[in-house]
Amino acid sequence: MRFAKKLLRRLDGGSDLPLAFAPGLPRIELEGLERVRVEQHRGLAAYGPELVVVRCSGAELHVRGSGLTLEAMTAGELQLRGKIFALELVC
Repeated sequence: MRFAKKLLRRLDGGSDLPLAFAPGLPRIELEGLERVRVEQHRGLAAYGPELVVVRCSGAELHVRGSGLTLEAMTAGELQLRGKIFALELVC
């Protein structure tokens, strides 16, 4: 967890590289209120219709909603679908 925070601080002020292209950091994309796509994930820690916990480098992404389903999952990307109420990044 500390590694990710230090890396974010370094990239924020010490690089011309956009943060979106930093290696190892997750990319989280919300499409409307019904779909979430996560690139560079590290698997699921919990899965249910109201809460999905996605492991990321140095953090977890908590997706809260109703009727959440795993639409697709590969080693590099996953997509969730359902009514999304909240996204929370827990370090």
